Formats: sequence, structure tokens, C-alpha cells
Amino acid sequence: MNTQEQVTMIVSQLLKVNLDTITRDSHFIKDLGGDSLDAVEIALAIEDAFDIVVPDNQAGKLTTVGQLVDFIETNNQKL
Repeated sequence: MNTQEQVTMIVSQLLKVNLDTITRDSHFIKDLGGDSLDAVEIALAIEDAFDIVVPDNQAGKLTTVGQLVDFIETNNQKL
């Protein structure tokens, strides 16, 4: 399973949305119905799943699936 597939699965489970509705361009709040608390939960789940740290100042800037995937692929080691 690649990074995007893993992120999509995590987002689908946390936001309770169908996998098929999630794309790279999907915005966590505007498109998928999440809120700021969901964004925090997604960041925590990503940290656990990929063994990375998502700094608080970065987490707020990661608003789409694609941005999150790019962040993970760029920071695939613990910061």
C-alpha cells in the first residue's frame, strides 16, 4: 500500500467517508466534512502510522490529502 492509499484509508476511517470520494485534492473540512478537531485527530493518526512528527505550525497548513501525502513523503523520518 502506498502513502496516498494509507492516508486515504486513515482519513476515510476518521471522517467516516467512503474511500471512493477521497482524492488528492480533497480538503479535509470543505470537501470531507471534517472540523478542526478532526484535523488534529488526522495529524495524530498520521504520526502513529508513519512514525513521524507533524509540527503544530505545519499541521494547520496541511488541508488536503495531497498536501498531507507530500508532507509524509518529504519527512519520512522522525523530525
